[in-house]
Amino acid sequence: MSEHLSSAEIQRYHERLMTPAELLRADDHLSECAVCRTKTSESGHVNAMFADVRADLQTTPCNHLEYKQLAGFADQELDNVDREIVLSHLEICATCTDELRDLQQFK
Repeated sequence: MSEHLSSAEIQRYHERLMTPAELLRADDHLSECAVCRTKTSESGHVNAMFADVRADLQTTPCNHLEYKQLAGFADQELDNVDREIVLSHLEICATCTDELRDLQQFK
């Protein structure tokens, strides 16, 4: 996609109405085009999208970490991938963060 994204394409992008192929082309273009990134972020939809994501996270049931994951993290025995999974989960889950804190204090 060498030309800039049109207003209609930006609208379809924000409303998640693009086909997978269109979305990939738009994402590739946005990764290289500062002008379109600016237009996309200025369109007012970014805050609405974040609000949607926050709402989804708050209503989605949490798949808490297993004891084995928490213990491995506390003991620094996890590989980089598992460590990132735990860290990402701890950013959004107060329950697992509290359990990890308790485990670390007990240790």
